[in-house]
Amino acid sequence: MTAWLILAALLQSAPAPAYNIAGTLVNSVTGEALAKARVSVVSAETRGLARTIVTGPDGRFRFERLPAGKYMLSAERLGFVPQ
Repeated sequence: MTAWLILAALLQSAPAPAYNIAGTLVNSVTGEALAKARVSVVSAETRGLARTIVTGPDGRFRFERLPAGKYMLSAERLGFVPQ
């Protein structure tokens, strides 16, 4: 009985899993990587947890430690239509 109570306490205190979203932003016509573009992620369920980052010179972006859920991803850069 004591072992079960300790296990239950450990399961309740375990941190929630975290996830990453990563990718590369490219020009759909030329295939060229898009540097200095703003990429945002927002929780689709709560409309909260908005994060924005700028792509690197290789067009890459990475959002880390996001709680499990559904997200909306958007990108924008001068000279391009927001996606």
